[in-house]
Amino acid sequence: MKLRYMRIHVWVFFGVFIISLALFYGTLDNHVLVNEFHTVRSVDATLPVISFETSGAEINRTLGYTFIPQEGKMRESITPVSPTNRTFTVLVDEKDSNVRKIGCTVSEVVTGVVLDNIELMSLKRTSDGRLSGQFFLSANYATNTEYTMRITITTSEGKVAYYYTRLFLPTYGNPKREVEFLENFHEAILTEDRRTEVEKYLETEDGYTGSDFSRITHRDTVDSVGYGQMEPKEVETFVPRFVEYTTQYVAAEKEFYVEAYSNDGLETYACVEHYRFRTETKTNYLFSFERKMEVVFSPEYFNLSQQQIKLGITGEQKLNALLSDNEKYLLFVRDGDLWEYDMAENVMIPLFSFDREGGDNERYHNRNHNFRLISVDDKGNADFVFYGYIIRGEYEGRVGILYYRYYAEEQRVEELMFAPVTVPYDILKEEFGDICYMNKFDEFFFTLYGTLYRYRTTLHDTVIVAENMHEPFYLDGSRLVYQEAENDVNTRIVYYDLEANTTDYREADEGDLVLFLGSIDGDLIYGDAHKSDLSFKDNGQPHVPMYRIRIENSDDELLKTYVREHPDEYYLDAELSDYGLALNINKKTGTVSGVKKDGTAFTHVTYEDIGTYNILKSTEPKTERVKLSTRYSEPMRREYYLNLPASFKLSVVPTMISVKNTQGSGRTPVRTSERSVPVYYVEAFGKVISVSEDLAYCVSYANANYGGVFDERGQIVWLRGMRANSALLRNVTPTFTNDTIGEKEAVLQILLSYKGAAVNAWDCNLDEKGMLAWVDENIPGKAVDLTGVTMMEALNFVSDGHLLVTYLDDHWMVVIGYTANIVHVISPGEGRQRTILLSRMRNTLDNHGIFYTYID
Repeated sequence: MKLRYMRIHVWVFFGVFIISLALFYGTLDNHVLVNEFHTVRSVDATLPVISFETSGAEINRTLGYTFIPQEGKMRESITPVSPTNRTFTVLVDEKDSNVRKIGCTVSEVVTGVVLDNIELMSLKRTSDGRLSGQFFLSANYATNTEYTMRITITTSEGKVAYYYTRLFLPTYGNPKREVEFLENFHEAILTEDRRTEVEKYLETEDGYTGSDFSRITHRDTVDSVGYGQMEPKEVETFVPRFVEYTTQYVAAEKEFYVEAYSNDGLETYACVEHYRFRTETKTNYLFSFERKMEVVFSPEYFNLSQQQIKLGITGEQKLNALLSDNEKYLLFVRDGDLWEYDMAENVMIPLFSFDREGGDNERYHNRNHNFRLISVDDKGNADFVFYGYIIRGEYEGRVGILYYRYYAEEQRVEELMFAPVTVPYDILKEEFGDICYMNKFDEFFFTLYGTLYRYRTTLHDTVIVAENMHEPFYLDGSRLVYQEAENDVNTRIVYYDLEANTTDYREADEGDLVLFLGSIDGDLIYGDAHKSDLSFKDNGQPHVPMYRIRIENSDDELLKTYVREHPDEYYLDAELSDYGLALNINKKTGTVSGVKKDGTAFTHVTYEDIGTYNILKSTEPKTERVKLSTRYSEPMRREYYLNLPASFKLSVVPTMISVKNTQGSGRTPVRTSERSVPVYYVEAFGKVISVSEDLAYCVSYANANYGGVFDERGQIVWLRGMRANSALLRNVTPTFTNDTIGEKEAVLQILLSYKGAAVNAWDCNLDEKGMLAWVDENIPGKAVDLTGVTMMEALNFVSDGHLLVTYLDDHWMVVIGYTANIVHVISPGEGRQRTILLSRMRNTLDNHGIFYTYID
């Protein structure tokens, strides 16, 4: 069903314009060179769309890839299969393809070892015209364990497409009953006289009345959950997608379109509902519900009296937009499409849209792409970057970054660069860095996986400028400032000119270190430290106390210097936020000297934390050139509007024109390298929402978003809701302090012994390097610092069978178990095993206590 741009008067104009274009360009072939460019026809999508039928329930509409990605990171859905009958069915909507065969490959997530490899040549045709293939799993699978499942479809035309889900054989669950509950809830809130059926599942907050339909949750009123006075009509719906499946709960999402009358007429809305629930034979439990709603953008909805473009109901309160200096051309992104509004000619131009030639909402609803707006000049020429999953055209089924240039006079969009990646869009959007810059020599700079690239569009080659870049960095015009990586622990800062391709450095003073801490209000912040004050934390990371903080403007003029009055006090651990820069204050307490295993001497300084110091940002609001305003009215409640520049007067609704798409000759895909530094991925409702090297941050962020954390191998590291009610680890050998073994050595020995390490703690010099560094070297897996998480978040690791190290009452301890009320610990310094009230540990340790553990 076609849902976009359904207004008749627009299409009349558009049809006339297309006929005119056809007459003008009728002599041009779509595949001949036109001024050294290939004109590219926008074609329909061709890859089939599949879904899965399991235990009588159809779930998990899935789009295909035309390459094999990093399979451990493919987590878009999970398909539960009965461990008893081990069968499931793949349903295939062929679209414009003729499917010849279907294959199924199941492998272990971390190792990639293939367990089943099945191929079906004989397929059935269902009553609705789809193909059906049933698979039986013959390998020996563990229950309640995730596996990677790849469905491979080969067409008669020779195309091959790959589809991914996670396979899960649960010991508890009923997919048919779960789908019935979800669909019944969904239908009830769309039906006015049934909305009271869902009221018992809601947790409406007292006195709360929602004013915005863009996001509704189970804490809203039944009136808001039921769309208030909107009276929507569902016009297209898709099968549920299961994104988490455990023995405790199911997380699923439901995508659909509705139509409803606003004050401007009939409008279409793309909706997605998120459910987290559990079904039983007699009772159902709803743990959380969220509905997000976005209006399908209608380019003819202008408010002439207020000089505004109507955006309508949207959760995007900050518009991705760019205005030319002369305020005649406006680039903006809406509903997954990129538009240019030519105010001089009063014309709306869709520069990039997968959807404008017929609408394929089954694919398009995912909106697994976005844009970076680079520039728009005073003639309407524009540069922009597309990144994400490509649903049609030459790169159908790929994921990547494309750089485009729009030539306004020719009404032509030219592709200048394509950089494919091997991860899904939700990871790409987190790994595609903030640096996007095109210089006057047509050299495009961008960051991906922490690497800064320079792509020369005229020569079609790529140069790596810097690797392992870490935030913070600062870009002012063409000047990029960042800390040089792996350079003798921060002895210089890099200043790179993106226009001139030249590099300058700020070297530390003799015997010093220099750190770039970030920027506040356009001013740069640096920290200076003496190498002699350097020490190392238990996790092996450098402890760099700064004796001086300097703030300079972008012209390198010193504005302010901060130095502690007491000579033994230092600034430490800078944390930049929206409010400013937070610095911990440490005081020197002594030194530790010794000899390393290789015979060399070492000296470390010890410190204690005595407080914090904050450098605040300016409170003056920034001037936005592109502004939004809101209005509240029934039945739509809050709607957003884009304000046009005051210099422009809109008297009639704009018309719309189309553009040609071209590709430059001689292009080759840009090759990029994978990230060299291990990271963790935060996942919520089947989508990656953050990437970081800091596991503690990832755990806290996942918990706040009802999600989980997985590593680069695809192994789940932490998952909300999966902590057992109690746990007690067995075969833990206590070690207590004596005249030769201190608390840290004893704690280290408990860890090494539990993991079967070949080395003993008394062979490890903890003055030479931290406890976690020794653990890292001597056990399989990876030692991790969880400092900053809550006690309950940390106990998930004990639930999974890992020892947990903490510090309480001036003693190092090892947590070996817990119940609902107490925590079991070994306290080497006290010479005993003991229990501590869980409530006391939570009050003392939450968010700032020390927690160490490891990942297998």
